[in-house]
Amino acid sequence: MTSSNQNIIPPPPLVRGDLIAIGAYSSGIGAHVSHRVERAAEWLRSQGFSVQVMPTAKSINEWGSSASPEERANELNALFADET
Repeated sequence: MTSSNQNIIPPPPLVRGDLIAIGAYSSGIGAHVSHRVERAAEWLRSQGFSVQVMPTAKSINEWGSSASPEERANELNALFADET
């Protein structure tokens, strides 16, 4: 192990019932492929996870982003703050 990896603390493994949030914090996806997000969410639910599809996961604006920088930051920060 190199010195840069010595301080990495891996998170605990996911267990059934854990929340998985799906969001897009860079480029967005259009309506023509949003069914893939739903398919992924349904598969995760079938594996026993709680899934939250965030608004950015299915949106795209005129610049190709999922939302404005402020909206993306607010959504992501809210997820980090959620302790469920």
